[in-house]
Order: sequence, then C-alpha cells, then structure tokens
Amino acid sequence: MRRKVAIIAVSAIISVIALYLYLFQLDQTQSEPSTFSAELDVTMSSALTDDQKISAGFDAIKAQLDQLKKDKENTDVVAMVDGAAIDKEKFVFYKLNAELTHALRGKENVPDDKTLLDNMINDELALQQAIQLGITASEEEVNDEIAYQRSVIENEKPASENEFVLKLMQNRIRITGVTDDEFWTSDCVRNEYKNAILRGKLMTELIQDGTVKDFEDYYAYKNDLVNKFSDRITYNLEL
Repeated sequence: MRRKVAIIAVSAIISVIALYLYLFQLDQTQSEPSTFSAELDVTMSSALTDDQKISAGFDAIKAQLDQLKKDKENTDVVAMVDGAAIDKEKFVFYKLNAELTHALRGKENVPDDKTLLDNMINDELALQQAIQLGITASEEEVNDEIAYQRSVIENEKPASENEFVLKLMQNRIRITGVTDDEFWTSDCVRNEYKNAILRGKLMTELIQDGTVKDFEDYYAYKNDLVNKFSDRITYNLEL
C-alpha cells in the first residue's frame, strides 16, 4: 500500500506520471496533432533506444517551455477553480507531457485541450475537497514520502512495469537544470507531495466510508468532479 501511495504522490509532482495513468485508460475526444507532436513523430520513428526517445522528448519539452517563459503572456490563467488558478505554463507542460506520452506509446493524437484541462481541474477539486474535510498532511509525512520516493528513483532497480514511469521522472528532474538535492528540497516539490498525500488520504477516507469501492472507482469519482462542481470553474482556453 505504501508503494502505491508513493507512486500517487510522485505522479502529482511531475504531472506526467498521473497523466500516463490517465491516458492509459482514456478513450475520449482527441485533438489534431500539434507542431510539437509532429516533431515528436520524427524523433520516435528514428532508430533510437527507448531511453534515448524519452530523453529527446524531454529535451523538446524543455525547449518549448524555455520559449514560453520568454513570452510575456506565460502567466496567463487558463482556468480558475474556486479561487485557485491553473496557469498557462503549468497547462502547457501538462499538454506537452501528454503528447510525449502518446508518442512513446505509438498513439497518433492526444485528448483535446478541454479534456486535459478538466483532468487538472479534477485534481484541484479533489484537493479542495480533502482540505474541506479537514484532512491534513504533516511535515514528517511529506519528508517521509520524499525520502522514500527519492530512494526508489535513485537506488532501486524497477520492475519492468515501473521502469517507463521512473525514466520519465528521472528526465523530468534532469530538464529542471537543478541538482537532485535542490529538486527534492524545493518548495514546489514539497507542496506537490503534500497535495498528493492529501488526495491519497481523501481516497482512503472515501473508500472507508463506502463512497467508492476501490482505487479505480475513486478515479471515476474524481474524474466526474468537474461536472459535479461546474459552477466553481471558470475557463479561459482562448489564449
């Protein structure tokens, strides 16, 4: 159980792992390929190893994000969720990860922007629900989860089913341009771990009170929050 919670936590930090789990079971509206997707198609079709493809894909993501940071509009908000903002840079990173994940899996198109944004909104709504229920995460819990996940990534030889996810995480750290210590101790990472722990505890509480049956049922519950609380959401996708 601890390993599953840790994987949930790290997915929230880098977005891409949660995104991978989400896209793995998603069969919804898809968008037309973007320029970035076309560039990835060239990379993915070349004679590279899987590790090289992941590395090249994250290099392309970094180039896109670096360009976005030069744009004065990079602080625009794409959605407001009951007072909490989802900014353009975070959404673009999430979308680029979706395109990379699809390319690595040999899929042609990614879900459209609205579908991707709704998934981010569902995560925020789940976090808000956890806070409203009085669920908390202590500094010790955050420290323990960070230490555990860092150990998994840096020291363990992953099973084949986890190797892909861990390679994504390693490359996510690499493109930040900071040291491993700086990454793991950053306020951003600590905050994302805390939020992930809160969502994990929400899942546990909902299972215990009978609201949902299991992990899969919780994801179905969470993915419907955007419809249940539509009055709390303001979209601004026309950027």
